Amino acid sequence: MGRLWYLRILRDEDTGNGDGSGDPPAPPAPQFTQADLDRIVGERLGKTRAEMARLSSEHAAAQEALAARETELGTIREETELKGKSELERLQHQIEKLTQGSRKTEQEWAQKVSAAEKQAASAAEKHVSYLKRSQISTALVGAEVVPAALDDALGSFLATADIDTDEDGKIVRVLVGGKPFASTIDAAKHFLAEKPHFAKAAPGGAGGKRRVGIPGDNGESEAFSPAQLISMGRASRAPG
Repeated sequence: MGRLWYLRILRDEDTGNGDGSGDPPAPPAPQFTQADLDRIVGERLGKTRAEMARLSSEHAAAQEALAARETELGTIREETELKGKSELERLQHQIEKLTQGSRKTEQEWAQKVSAAEKQAASAAEKHVSYLKRSQISTALVGAEVVPAALDDALGSFLATADIDTDEDGKIVRVLVGGKPFASTIDAAKHFLAEKPHFAKAAPGGAGGKRRVGIPGDNGESEAFSPAQLISMGRASRAPG
C-alpha cells in the first residue's frame, strides 16, 4: 500500500495534477500606453507610405519604359515602310506624317476652345441671372413686398415677366401682364397690384390686414393678414 501511494505522488508531480502548483499561470496581457499606440501606428503608416512611394516610382519607370519602347517600335515600323523607297517617297511620307500631326493638334485645340466657350457662356448666363434677381428683388422691396414673401414673389415675377437687359446686365425693359415698363420699381408695383397677397397692408388697415374680394357672412369683404394671403397664394399655385 505504501509503495502505491509513493508512485501516485510521483505521477501527480510529473503531470502537475497533484496538490502542488499545477500549470504555470498565464503571463499578464501586455499594457500599452497612448504613446505606444501612436508609435506603433506611426511605424505602420510609415511602412505603408514607403511601400506606396516605391510602387508609384516603379509604375512611373514602367510607363517611361513603355513609352520609349513604343517610340522605338514606331521608328522600326517607319523604317520598314520606307525601306526600298526613293528619296521622293521618303519626303512625301514625312510631309504626310507632319500633316496628320498638325490636323490632330488643330482638332485638340478646337475642342479646348469649344469647351472654354461653353464655360464662358454658362458663366455669363449665371451672372445675368444673378443681376436680374438682384434688381428685381430690390424693386420688390421698394414696392413694399411682404418681407417673408420676397422669395415667392421673386419666383413668381421671374416666371411670368419678360425681362430685357443691356450688355452689362442692367434691366432696360420689363413686360408684366402684357404691359411694358422701363422702370423696375414701376413693374414691381404693377405686379404687386395684380398679386396683392404679396404686398404689405395699406396704412390704416385693420390690424395690418388687407381686404380682398371674398364675401363674409355679413356680405362684406373679409380681412386677411399677409401671412394668410401668402398661404392662400401658395395653395392656389399648388398642382391639383
